[in-house]
Amino acid sequence: MTITDLPPAMLEFVGTFQALRSLGFESDDIQCAFYSSFVQGQLHTQGKVFRFDCGYLPDGYEGEAERTALYRITCAALETASHEEREHVYESTFAFDNKILFVDTLMRKGFMLPIADGLH
Repeated sequence: MTITDLPPAMLEFVGTFQALRSLGFESDDIQCAFYSSFVQGQLHTQGKVFRFDCGYLPDGYEGEAERTALYRITCAALETASHEEREHVYESTFAFDNKILFVDTLMRKGFMLPIADGLH
């Protein structure tokens, strides 16, 4: 499965993951959580948690085994995707469409943007 074949909720997660990485956050601090068929991303760092909703999965991912397999497929697709494919996915997300709001929300929650560390 290629990155563009992923369900829309996983594309939203991947794109927002890319947005957070571009702001300097570490990959290990960004997780994907499944609440039944609902997907939520979570940034755990700096003693805080930022949650972002990604959407609902289509039918066929009701069980934990199916969701775990989908997460592994998503990670593999992200690793093998070209820079252009990852950019295309990012450009289709809420984080991209609302860049200022996205960054402002992080900052209002007290997150320091790692990318800004070197700008002082």
